[in-house]
Amino acid sequence: MGRIHGDRSRGYLHTSVCACRRKRSTYLCVAREDDEHSTNFYSQVLDFKFLVAIVVEYIRSLNFHQLSVHSYLYELVINLLIRNNRYYQLHQFLQYHVVTDSMHVACQLLSLETIYPPAHQLALDMLKRLKAHDQILEVFLAQGNIFQALKFVKSHGNIKVSPLRFLELAEKLNDDSTFFTVYQFFDERNMIDLKTCDKYVRLFKSKFPGEVKL
Repeated sequence: MGRIHGDRSRGYLHTSVCACRRKRSTYLCVAREDDEHSTNFYSQVLDFKFLVAIVVEYIRSLNFHQLSVHSYLYELVINLLIRNNRYYQLHQFLQYHVVTDSMHVACQLLSLETIYPPAHQLALDMLKRLKAHDQILEVFLAQGNIFQALKFVKSHGNIKVSPLRFLELAEKLNDDSTFFTVYQFFDERNMIDLKTCDKYVRLFKSKFPGEVKL
């Protein structure tokens, strides 16, 4: 469900648009409030393509008048495209910034990965454009892609990371070679803090006594 609101402060009528799906039909319900504060409601069954066109045009109108576009408008557009298998159009909307980059949109794309796997990469690309390095690392770590996360850290030497988060995951993976690689990665960069990482310093010493620095 999505809602569209106009702005009375700039002379626009207050309009609310709600869209929902029932089986294969998309229903558009519009509530329009005029200057006398009377409200008229009407509804119409619409083809989803027409509904997408309406919402996109509304977004363009808001941008033209320098009004903020609420995140649920982009959410509505993306959901309509995904539900109707319009993946190519979704890629176009993202490429040409019809759907603007934002953390909210990136998170929505991540949530759609099980439905449309390429949405994962679309989300990562958006996070990169937003320079949301912390969120990118969290995505990698949440999926257990610890080596990809290390590669990202290595290629972005100016970002600050906590070795503890990596070491915790490395221990959970229960693979000595992975734990060794992760520990050495941060140890070589003098990033292992003895206070916060004491548990993993001791673990490393117990697993690899011959590798302990003198």
